[in-house]
Amino acid sequence: MSKGNYKEVNENGNIVHNDIVEEDDFDWEQDRMGDEMEFEEAKDLTRETEGALNWKFGLAEKAAAVFSRAGVSLQRRIYGEGCAKEVDDGVEELGGMFLLNRMKAKVKDHLDSTLLRRTEREWDQEDVRDSIKDCFVTGHWAPEEDASTLLAQDGNMYGDFEDLETGQVHSGKDSGMETRQSENKGEDLDLECEGQEEKNRGGVEVKKDRKTARLERKKMLKEAFNRAYDGGSASFLEELKAESERQTELNRSELSLLPHAVRTEVLGVEPGAYVRIEFSSVPLEFLTHFQPSYPIVIGGVTPGEGQLGFMQVKIKQHRWLRGVLKCKDPVIVSLGWRRFQSLPVYHSEGHDGRKRMLKYTPPHTHCLAALWGPITAQSSGIVFLKSLSNETHAFRIAATGVVLESDHSASIVKKLKLVGSPFKIFKKTTFIKGMFSSALEATRCEGVGVRTVSGIRGVIKRALRPPHPPGSVRATFEDRVQLSDLVFVRAWASVPLPQHCIPVPSLLLPEEDRANWQGVRPTSVLRKEQGLKTPHNPDSVYKPVVRKPRFFPPIQVPRSLQKSLPFSSKPKFMAPKQTTPRNLVRPAVIREPHERKVHQLLHALRTMRNERERKQKKEKTAAAAKWAAEKGLKKSNKEVKGGARKYSGSTIKRGGGRVQRWSKERQ
Repeated sequence: MSKGNYKEVNENGNIVHNDIVEEDDFDWEQDRMGDEMEFEEAKDLTRETEGALNWKFGLAEKAAAVFSRAGVSLQRRIYGEGCAKEVDDGVEELGGMFLLNRMKAKVKDHLDSTLLRRTEREWDQEDVRDSIKDCFVTGHWAPEEDASTLLAQDGNMYGDFEDLETGQVHSGKDSGMETRQSENKGEDLDLECEGQEEKNRGGVEVKKDRKTARLERKKMLKEAFNRAYDGGSASFLEELKAESERQTELNRSELSLLPHAVRTEVLGVEPGAYVRIEFSSVPLEFLTHFQPSYPIVIGGVTPGEGQLGFMQVKIKQHRWLRGVLKCKDPVIVSLGWRRFQSLPVYHSEGHDGRKRMLKYTPPHTHCLAALWGPITAQSSGIVFLKSLSNETHAFRIAATGVVLESDHSASIVKKLKLVGSPFKIFKKTTFIKGMFSSALEATRCEGVGVRTVSGIRGVIKRALRPPHPPGSVRATFEDRVQLSDLVFVRAWASVPLPQHCIPVPSLLLPEEDRANWQGVRPTSVLRKEQGLKTPHNPDSVYKPVVRKPRFFPPIQVPRSLQKSLPFSSKPKFMAPKQTTPRNLVRPAVIREPHERKVHQLLHALRTMRNERERKQKKEKTAAAAKWAAEKGLKKSNKEVKGGARKYSGSTIKRGGGRVQRWSKERQ
């Protein structure tokens, strides 16, 4: 059983929250009343047995006692039976969107209202009536709660305004306000009708200033809406700007009466005025090669920008640049008021925060660069140039970017891959050589993970002492390795950052040398000027890998094991399949005895013919050489055969063959 609540408006117009006992409470009370009535009926029944007419004895007193104990349900008398069911769910809607759940109170926490004491007040007395006098509209209210006072204050805050319909100017301080209900429902109604209705209800005539107040309020709201719609409310920055302009005008008007020298000391030099500046510690070359036609821009730097340090910048190679930028190649940097030459180290930052060195700048994306130079504020623009010459045919701007931060402890690393070969194997322990050059390097890499070409992982345990080769180590692997395996170790080596910063002395050089200043030149330019080739390490050249084919003997499966294996796993000893199509295979011919004799005879005749042709060819070559010697033509047999030949029509028979006479003519 629980309690609910409902809202009620009292005579003063205030909302009062009252507790409502839910239906479960009434059921509990009715059950209790029913039990008591049954008990009384049992007693009456006992009396009835004693006497037939004793049940009517004390009936009025009994009813009064039961009624006083049970109490009266005010909710049922006022709201009926259905209201309790609507309120007793303990759930309320908040703003029409959310449900407000309330905890149901327990019965033992309720007030004991079975015996309700009714106190009658004497409303005829004056002091009793005065106690509730202020609860009504005609009573005395506090200033913060009085409706008339609040409406008057609301009207005074808007000031005066002009009625566009009548052209009359109204003042807001003398105006009154009507009730909120009349503003929401009757702003467009005739005021005379309202006055007549109020006169009929209360007999009080509406005053003239109420109409004026209403018109003033409408006018103020209309003007406020027009200002907000046309120009909008001024922002905070606009208000500050207007305040600054007013203060500037005030200062100018006040300081205009002072002398020029005093005004300059207070405000400084006015913009557009000519001044004379005196410099100290100026180099002699600046005065020697000074050109009045060459513009000089004078500026200042903050105290923090006078220090040198490492800066991390974010750059992107210009798309019109030919080629790429190489790491540690000198570039001319234009940053802020300065131009200097530096050696940037390009790198990229991974998701784990490791800065990995890049040998070249990526062509179509951003990268990071660490360079040594004057400290500059963050988000400052930066430009990389390869040369200052005006005669270059390519685009001079190499890269553009922005300063990210000043980092004096920049750490950039690069990949390091070392290769070694095992020379002694003890099951899972292996001695490796050729990976390090000294025992000191091997000691620094103790505990580093290694891997073989076949994918077996291991760890370097300790460096080996003599008589083992210098730099050899002892490593353990998860499996046995072969002597033919190669062992790799992948590590990260720190890259030293060069501290190189040379200011561009363009104002200290003659006019003809200003555009040709180069500073430190890259290695590629020096090799080109001296005609040197790029050195190549023979170990870095890719060579074809020649490996001997390995033949593995077939697996010998014992016969006893073959019997227990399934058919699919048993070794199959079958001849290799024929790769030549059957239609191209010539079938074997089995000759008869007569056919074999004929074949032997033909073979003997063919052999005799070949021998005779060989002898004829030999005799022909000798005759041609003899004839050439008689004619004085000392030509080799090869030249004789290669020349153009012209045969005469006669032939000579010698030794059963034909020898043709021929003469060679040069064409």
